[in-house]
Amino acid sequence: MCQKLKADLKRKHGENCIIYPEIAVTCLTQQKVAGSNRVYGIIDLLVIDEQGMPHIIDYKTSTKPYNKFHDTKKLSYTYQLAVYERILANYGIRTDESTSTIIPIQIKDMKYDRDNKRWTYDSISYNMLDERQE
Repeated sequence: MCQKLKADLKRKHGENCIIYPEIAVTCLTQQKVAGSNRVYGIIDLLVIDEQGMPHIIDYKTSTKPYNKFHDTKKLSYTYQLAVYERILANYGIRTDESTSTIIPIQIKDMKYDRDNKRWTYDSISYNMLDERQE
């Protein structure tokens, strides 16, 4: 699945795009939460296309297909991606032509194996979504 995702990203963002996994980002906010006004996040994948534009990709894993997610959950994902984009802009990275994408990873037939104390599944699949196009 990772090789397919890499091929999909290269097709979408150019053969010479650069793919960075798990990029930690942070910024200051005006609101304090738990005594701090610093927000931290980890971008699952940051893709820099051939023109140098960043594209933010976030995985969401579920046993349900993405179109069955509650609208409130989808809205919170959109907000999360917008925060990542603003943090990148605060770093001085141009984001006016960037995209933010959710990759819903669906786990099929997930079961708990009591004997081995672990989760098992039959398959996983994904479809790339562009939040700005939904």
